[in-house]
Amino acid sequence: MISNLKARAKRRLGIGVRAQDTAVPELPNQTDPSISAIPTSPLPESPTTPSNNTSTVHLNNGWNISTTSLPALTLSTDKPSESSTIDDSVRPVIDNRHSTMRFKTRTEIYLWSGLKKLSSLLDSSTEAFGPLKSAIGGLKWCIDLYESTIRANSEYNELRVKLDSLLGDLSKFVDRPINPTMMSNVIYLSKRIQTELALVLQKQERGLIRRHAETLGDPDEVVRIYRRINTHLERFMFNANLSIWETIEQQSTDALIEKLSFATSAMYNSAEAIDVKRGPCTPETRQSELEQLRGWGHGGQSHNVYWLNGMAGTGKTTLAYSLCAELDQNHRLGASFFCSRTIPECRNVKYILPSIAYQLASFSPPFRYALSQTLRLDRDVHHRLLKSQFESLIVKPILAAKHTLSYDIVVVIDALDECENENSIGQILDLLLGVDLSVPIRFLISSRPEPEIYRRMMQRTGQSFEARLVLHELDQGVVKKDIKTYLIHQLNGIPLTPAQLDALVERSGILFIYAATAAAYIRAGYILMEHQERLDMILGISTPSSDGKDKYIDELYRTILSAAFNNFALDKSGRERMGTILNTVICAQEPMTTQTIAGLLKLKNREQVQALLRPLGSVIHVSERGGLVTVLHTSFSDFLLDQQRSTSFYCNPAQNHESLARVCLEAIKSNDPQFNIGGIKSS
Repeated sequence: MISNLKARAKRRLGIGVRAQDTAVPELPNQTDPSISAIPTSPLPESPTTPSNNTSTVHLNNGWNISTTSLPALTLSTDKPSESSTIDDSVRPVIDNRHSTMRFKTRTEIYLWSGLKKLSSLLDSSTEAFGPLKSAIGGLKWCIDLYESTIRANSEYNELRVKLDSLLGDLSKFVDRPINPTMMSNVIYLSKRIQTELALVLQKQERGLIRRHAETLGDPDEVVRIYRRINTHLERFMFNANLSIWETIEQQSTDALIEKLSFATSAMYNSAEAIDVKRGPCTPETRQSELEQLRGWGHGGQSHNVYWLNGMAGTGKTTLAYSLCAELDQNHRLGASFFCSRTIPECRNVKYILPSIAYQLASFSPPFRYALSQTLRLDRDVHHRLLKSQFESLIVKPILAAKHTLSYDIVVVIDALDECENENSIGQILDLLLGVDLSVPIRFLISSRPEPEIYRRMMQRTGQSFEARLVLHELDQGVVKKDIKTYLIHQLNGIPLTPAQLDALVERSGILFIYAATAAAYIRAGYILMEHQERLDMILGISTPSSDGKDKYIDELYRTILSAAFNNFALDKSGRERMGTILNTVICAQEPMTTQTIAGLLKLKNREQVQALLRPLGSVIHVSERGGLVTVLHTSFSDFLLDQQRSTSFYCNPAQNHESLARVCLEAIKSNDPQFNIGGIKSS
């Protein structure tokens, strides 16, 4: 009986079952678990009607609503034709061609400027706003349907003004780029609106089936639904404004921190690491040393400062790099600063503390906030004395963020001895060594045992082996085993007898730089089919009579230089040009490109410079990116600048600086025009 009445009502009203004809995504029902994914304060909950039946209703603008407890009905709200007469009530119009029912658009009568503006913008918006477009389309349909029924309600009229104003404000976010956080809020708002409108549709359909002549719904209930939608919009606008202020605050903080005098090239894994041949230990080497560093880094010892020291070529930088990579992977590395004589900003002490603070700000958001507060009080603090910098840029911010850290942050400073100013190096050491144990930060410092560094370290740490690792005092058997593993890895594919390999290991002693230089020299010879001759040359070096610490590496450098300058392919002028280029590289205050060197020394082109440097490839590196020329290891510069060690290959710094100054002045003089040759912007 009931089913017959329903069927008769459908035929009388011209309602057809056509929901399956569309493939528009359905709106979520109230039990959609994603609705609760975004935290929010409690809101009035919408009542639900449990049922086992589901229907999809196709509305204008491609809006589909999936609801429960509804028969499969289709409502169409196509825009009325020009000849349609607008009545004071919602009058259904029967369209026999489609067997659907249309409702006249009440938003064309009543002023919903905010809704119109938002709807227009959504029509031309990107797919990202698809959920909101669907929800607003449904809201517009609901307003068209119920406007005349509830317009007499005084609360509704007041609510309509608020709702339309909020919708107008919402359009501002559609018309501009939106960040991911705001996008999630938009999706959340869309789902809330869709859920409320699903209730409207439930009541409207029940009213049509029950009695079409009656009012299409309960005005008070519709007003309550509008009120909840209004609350959702208010909360969205509050979150949006809060997000805007947070964005402004973040931009302000970023601007302050970006003004710090930091050196990105000093980071352990910077792009410049390739140019200076900086990298990790060979697999299966330095295991004992790394384990000792790990133990300190994870707080197993009571010292805030750890000193990794060793003579030139013992592998300090490689160990420091490996530790940084491991700590970084475990989110324990706060900052790193790898000093280098070949990179100007990496040999200047004034960049160390600002660079550490800059990296710590990226590592810890609470530290970043605390640092920004300091910079707001004194924007030039990074230009102050080192003591003021240390307190303001590092100690105070990290104490402010201490409660957010579950472990000590590790900062690695490598090759501190390669910085220029000994007095500043001493000040940095005093500051780091004076850090109280209550400050959750640890500093690993690697350097040669230079007198000034050695004196300060020994005064603070005494003879404690918990606070230092001396690489040149390690068991030679263990070190040689690692060097053998390294050589096997580096000379893989090159014919080498076990006796030759063992001889290379013996020659290397405890110096990884000897092994690295010898391996590079042999590899370069392998390309030229002369690796055996080079190997014999290295192994044929007589044992030096000198018992100095640099005796083996000095002999290796002399062998490499002799082979390069005695190359039969070079005539006297070629050898002179090679020597001039080498001295220029050693004495230049910062690395130069092959193009710059060619211009200064009046050579043909950069290709000629590269050709002359090629025999020195095991000690001089020319980067593929830009042709930057650098010394592979500082021990080579030290060797050439020491007349007693380098003998006939001695590079006289006074003479070469004078020569460089002369060629620079000649370059300036030959420039035409001679005004503003530096290209400096003027007022």
